[in-house]
Amino acid sequence: ALMYARLFPKRESIAIELSKSRIEAGRLEQQRLGIENAQLIHADLLTCSIPDAKVYFLYFPTGHVLDRILDQLLQKDDFILVAIESHGDLFARLK
Repeated sequence: ALMYARLFPKRESIAIELSKSRIEAGRLEQQRLGIENAQLIHADLLTCSIPDAKVYFLYFPTGHVLDRILDQLLQKDDFILVAIESHGDLFARLK
């Protein structure tokens, strides 16, 4: 999310992460780099709402989290999905 925000400073970037330590590390880096157009959210993708967006990046989702994300995305219109890393049958499921 920070790299996207830095590459596209006129766009907003949102990251949702379950690991609080990753969010804290990201926020320190965000402050160090002066990135203002990124939100780093500590939340569980099994229960939180997935914001509307034009582009979604999936980084290594698996199991029930992947199931929920894909179910939620199927209800949205007109977006691009980028899978950063795959595990198991992710690419087959995206087809």
